[in-house]
Amino acid sequence: MRLCGKAIPLLWLLPLLSTQTLFAAQASPRPDLAQSGVELAMDLSPCAFAKPPEILDARVISEHEMRNLGMSVREYLSAMQDSLGCLESVEQNLSDLITDVQRATINAVYNLAVDKMNFISSEYNKQVNVFRIRDSIPKLEDLRPLP
Repeated sequence: MRLCGKAIPLLWLLPLLSTQTLFAAQASPRPDLAQSGVELAMDLSPCAFAKPPEILDARVISEHEMRNLGMSVREYLSAMQDSLGCLESVEQNLSDLITDVQRATINAVYNLAVDKMNFISSEYNKQVNVFRIRDSIPKLEDLRPLP
């Protein structure tokens, strides 16, 4: 949805996104507003990313733990959707006053959030497949000798 035509290096955002108190970016004033003394600030802290759940190893967890993991992943994805909506609201609230730097920052943060969501859901899906395979293999105690 927000993928830009050219890649934006995200390495400079990592230190900002690694903390739970997600960045409060201060933008420089737009040239056309500089004479009026208007400073445009962009506070993205309300849009902080949720902490991702720990993806457990499906080879060793119980069915109950697997169900709890699924609920945690769904809650995480829902919270991240809220963060994405928040980023869109910030962009809309800035409306015509948004600078190119602010727009690029919002786009980069948005894309990073989507990447995190895709990674967590992909890792969870891998573990679901491992869990299903694990449960389809008969256990040694379930095997009976042939007559």
